[in-house]
Amino acid sequence: MRLIFKYTLLLILTFVTSAEVCAQKLLSPEEFLGYPYGSRFTFHHRVVDYVKYLCDNSPYLEYSSYGESNEGRPLLLVKASSPENLANAEQIRSNNLKLAGFMEGKPDAKPMAITWLNFNIHGNESASTTAVMPFLYELATQSRPEINNWLKETLVLIDPCVNPDGYARYVNWYQQQMSLSPNADPRAREHDEPWPGGRFNHYLFDLNRDWAWQTQLENQLRVAQYQKWMPQVHVDFHEMGYNSSYFFGPAARPIHEDVNKWQREYQQITADNHKKYFDKEGWLYFTQEVYDLFYPSYGDTYPMFNGAVGFTYEQAGSGRAGVQIARYSADTLTIIDRYTHHLTTALSTVEVVYQQREKLLAEFENYFETARKQPTGTYKSYLIKGNQNQEKIKKLLTLLDKQQIKYGNPQNVGQNYQGFEYFQQKKETVKVEENDILVSVYQNQSTLIKVLFEPESKLEDSLTYDLTAWALPYAYGLKTYAITEKMDMKNGEVKFATQQNKATQNEMPTAYLLSWNSLSNGKFLQQTLQQGFSVRLAEEAFTIENTDYSAGTLIFLREQKESEWSSKLSQLAQKHSQNLQPVYTAQVSKGKDLGSEVNRILTFPKIALFMDKGVATTEAGSIWFFLEQEMKFPMTLINERQLRNISVENYEVLILPSGDYDEYKNALTDYVSAGGKVIAVDEAMEAFVDNKVLDLKEKKPKDSTKTVDGVLKKYEDKDRENISTRLAGAIYQVDLDLSHPISFGIESPFFVIKQNTKSYSFLSGNNWNVGTYPTKNACVSGFAGAAVKPKLTQSLAIGVENYKRGQIVYFTDNPVFRGFWENGKLIFVNAILF
Repeated sequence: MRLIFKYTLLLILTFVTSAEVCAQKLLSPEEFLGYPYGSRFTFHHRVVDYVKYLCDNSPYLEYSSYGESNEGRPLLLVKASSPENLANAEQIRSNNLKLAGFMEGKPDAKPMAITWLNFNIHGNESASTTAVMPFLYELATQSRPEINNWLKETLVLIDPCVNPDGYARYVNWYQQQMSLSPNADPRAREHDEPWPGGRFNHYLFDLNRDWAWQTQLENQLRVAQYQKWMPQVHVDFHEMGYNSSYFFGPAARPIHEDVNKWQREYQQITADNHKKYFDKEGWLYFTQEVYDLFYPSYGDTYPMFNGAVGFTYEQAGSGRAGVQIARYSADTLTIIDRYTHHLTTALSTVEVVYQQREKLLAEFENYFETARKQPTGTYKSYLIKGNQNQEKIKKLLTLLDKQQIKYGNPQNVGQNYQGFEYFQQKKETVKVEENDILVSVYQNQSTLIKVLFEPESKLEDSLTYDLTAWALPYAYGLKTYAITEKMDMKNGEVKFATQQNKATQNEMPTAYLLSWNSLSNGKFLQQTLQQGFSVRLAEEAFTIENTDYSAGTLIFLREQKESEWSSKLSQLAQKHSQNLQPVYTAQVSKGKDLGSEVNRILTFPKIALFMDKGVATTEAGSIWFFLEQEMKFPMTLINERQLRNISVENYEVLILPSGDYDEYKNALTDYVSAGGKVIAVDEAMEAFVDNKVLDLKEKKPKDSTKTVDGVLKKYEDKDRENISTRLAGAIYQVDLDLSHPISFGIESPFFVIKQNTKSYSFLSGNNWNVGTYPTKNACVSGFAGAAVKPKLTQSLAIGVENYKRGQIVYFTDNPVFRGFWENGKLIFVNAILF
């Protein structure tokens, strides 16, 4: 009804311009909110109110809700265009998808350039959402005569607040700190945001590192909307340190080789337009520094690899800036300055899209046509072997579905190909089998496939902002071959390898056995223990009834007092898709019998996760999300006061995310000695290094830094001076002791995302070096400095130290990194349960 009323109104007001109607009737942000705009931040619910108000009262704007955040706040998407275009928005959308080849057929009308503007993906970068209200007001009131032309010829999509939970966390806190008037003194409490800050979402994930992986609800919902439109231009609005100026591109190096010539040219064209406005006002800015285009999971790179031109705009400010703050340059930065700059680049972006609309559409069409017919890159096919962990394969395919990447079983079954095998890092002959999974690059998402799968991304400059490696075969631990030849996929539903079940007999089984190799096993184990089933862990391999079982097999022994034991266990197994194998004797033909004490009785531990100041926020968030959302494990989040007084009676497992624990050293040692298990991740290990009663030691380098006579360093090289000691998110191979319970169910070789440059010596005595970095070829992909590689050789990756009644499990790097590193998740579960 609302739309019918709006378009009827337009007909009635034929002789009155829409701009005049809007100017007469629409309230500005200041008039609507009731306070001087820029004197304070606006609560999220009032932002939503104003967005809805404008859309309800302007013929140039419409909004829809595409879901809710983790904390239940609405996620909105606004469409801005002429009334005629809004009435035909569905046709514009479908024609754009046809132009790109994501829908069959050809456009039935002239395609229209689409721009997507993302505001406030980092919650405490509040100038973004502060800018979006006057930006929408400008579009709605046609404040500049040229805006009418822009909206006649283009369609603009606006997400007013990508991360409402983080934004609300910051704004609610800031409003509580303010005095009668803002205090520009950087030492004032309103400029000292407490842990965890508002940058991240509810689970403390950085949403601007999660575009490609889509582990988080907000990103899953938004990217699904993005793919319904597939814009030609995408902008992410950000903030940086308050002593800086403004960044709008072109981007810094390294720029991924698959960012094409047109995308680079268009960044420059847009920058030239921005400069025109900034120079006129005397505003400072910079380009081609700091913010690169390499890691594929940003709000600028991810659109680049989806056919658009992506941008990051960075305004000085961020969480410390508040409403106003004094800077080193002796001036005062205000929220009005900050949002005005973002408002200017937002309008300038739409202007350039209008000016370049024909070229944008032509290049957009060509991008996907080239992808389908002449894909770039050495490798044309990626073959994932089907006789591997089925859960991992299906998880990978779920990710590919999210990316609109097509896959299937191969046609040429039985044929041999030469392919680069990721695990062995060399070419091998591979025979194609029926249940293998094939990803061909001859499709729309060819570039994205290359970026996500290629064994080694070409790095033109090692001074990069984030990860330098992420190849999916390593991330999922799946044997894969990169093949230079084009291979064809079968049509129809994908066939997976199936596991043969043992035949059941009429009599009651003595036990059920479950091979341990997946996260679903862990979820099932937690449920069975919670419901009172007796479960044992086989610490050694065995053979029973002509079947071999590995160490780590779960043994569900018959419970004599429970007549419905078998049916209840089977129902629970069916619910969790578990393949229980019945056996009818407790005697094995090889190994230890099922009743042996070697097969430990399992209990589910009481888990505590430390979440407070001093902890690396996203590292804590990745563990919290994994245990709560993926594993559904019951646990307790504790703060500083609880950590100081932690006891084994309350919590049997204590997880310490990367952070500074120096002030808790005594409490932690006491907890372990009393029988507690600590899992120390990354920097948390430092709390146990060089402790007189513990064995963990930092590995000392054999050679000190050498200098070359006669070579003096130059000041201009200061940023590059320490490159040799940097580790920019590379992929490292870890040699595992597969007999240790922490390694149960893990397949070799094992890979981690390595960021920690600290090196630790092997543990000695009654302790276990579960994972170590090998002598050669430990770094399989990504950048590691020349001084880092020898330092990490023959050092500890994963260890278990026994101390009195308890133990400490060491992970030198986060095994559940950013929620997308599937290969490390099971080993983390093992550390908790075994």
